[in-house]
Amino acid sequence: MVNMEIRRFPTPEYPITNAMNVLCTNLSFANGIKKIMLTSCRPQEGKSYIAMHLLRSMAEGLGLRAVLVDADIRVSQLRGKYGIKIAENKAYPGLSGYLSGACEIEDIIGRTNIPGADLILSGKTVINSLPLYNSSHMERLLNRLASEYDVVIVDAPPV
Repeated sequence: MVNMEIRRFPTPEYPITNAMNVLCTNLSFANGIKKIMLTSCRPQEGKSYIAMHLLRSMAEGLGLRAVLVDADIRVSQLRGKYGIKIAENKAYPGLSGYLSGACEIEDIIGRTNIPGADLILSGKTVINSLPLYNSSHMERLLNRLASEYDVVIVDAPPV
């Protein structure tokens, strides 16, 4: 497990906090659903913003063990936007590294400074991502995460 620090994660204003609480409440009524994928029609519509705040709300607000998978391996925004720093000085392979078979699941899961919230960053940019998403590694990863966490949030690329 890798230690990560989320440096820029401002507390949202009340309407956004309230909306996240409503979303978390509604998701809690979906009995047995552990994997949630967020996508959008176009880039820059706010799905990564919602994914990060949903991660925090699930972990801090509901006390769940939650993990966010940054699956936009072509144009990830999370690391830069939220100032995510990887504590170790070693290279971080990320999701693209795991999907290509270069590392194990344990090498990509990051423990954040939010109790109960873990994160898997996208890793190296990959232009032709479809073969990686279609691999057995992706299914194995999501199933393993679902067995170890209360909720798995996947921040997918825009359609």
